[in-house]
Amino acid sequence: MWDSFLKELANNLWLQVAALWVVFDTIMGCCRAAYQHEFNSSFGINGGIRKAGMLISLVFLMSFDALCGFNILKFIPEQYRTIWNCPKIGTGEFFSALYFAYESISIMKNMYKLGIPMPKWMKQKLEKFLKDMTGELKA
Repeated sequence: MWDSFLKELANNLWLQVAALWVVFDTIMGCCRAAYQHEFNSSFGINGGIRKAGMLISLVFLMSFDALCGFNILKFIPEQYRTIWNCPKIGTGEFFSALYFAYESISIMKNMYKLGIPMPKWMKQKLEKFLKDMTGELKA
């Protein structure tokens, strides 16, 4: 029983993508810390605790989903379920999507603060978004 559950957890695409994004954000944070000679929200004890908490919570939530058979898609009408072509979305997958969005913003912020070349229109939109939505860029 546990072997099949652990294999299912290890092969869960949602968890893999969230873990990949956490690793990528950590790498970008390390680069930014080295560039700016200071720790930041992606790299350091606070960032490490936050990232570990995210991954641990996903494992817990996916375990809860497996034990309870929880599936958010049961509450969605059939006509919309066929569009997504996804058999199940539990609390683990839901929070994976939220964490993915959170880490994506952190990655973009690190890219901006590192000065990674990007098209001017993209840099302007990213700067406006970061000023409006985060407190790390001064308005």
